[in-house]
Amino acid sequence: MCSLMANHGPIVAGKYLITTMYNMEALAESAKLMMLLDGKNTNPLSELDWQELLSRFG
Repeated sequence: MCSLMANHGPIVAGKYLITTMYNMEALAESAKLMMLLDGKNTNPLSELDWQELLSRFG
């Protein structure tokens, strides 16, 4: 779970502290990618690609 509040940073939750830290890192990396890719042409994964990733890595 993640929330953004005006004039604050993100609020990230997890069942355990380590889970929360991993969630924060994932959020930060996602935000970084969004900034780097802004306006760039991207090729989203197809549904078949998604299913293959899910079957391999769960």
